Amino acid sequence: MIIVYTVTATEEEAERIGRLALERHLCACINLVPGMRSMFWWEGRLEQARECILLLKTGAEQYPALEKLVRETHSYDVPSIFSVPVEQVSPEYQAWLQNALK
Repeated sequence: MIIVYTVTATEEEAERIGRLALERHLCACINLVPGMRSMFWWEGRLEQARECILLLKTGAEQYPALEKLVRETHSYDVPSIFSVPVEQVSPEYQAWLQNALK
């Protein structure tokens, strides 16, 4: 199991991307966390933005296709897309996750 992290410009965009990933069985569950405040360097300037965190719970095998989907449907030129490994997970949750990815 891994968690894929990305942020979007709006909650609606996060929901749209997450729903597509769910419909294609590229993830088993999504979490949307609206209202995040970000500060970052972009094109040589320090920027600020309100964004929505999108967490996608999936398996490592799904990462390439999930990254491709996010890249193709995201509004940012360079979206943040990375995975975080899950070191331990309950057997029941792991079984549910694997079943949802089929």
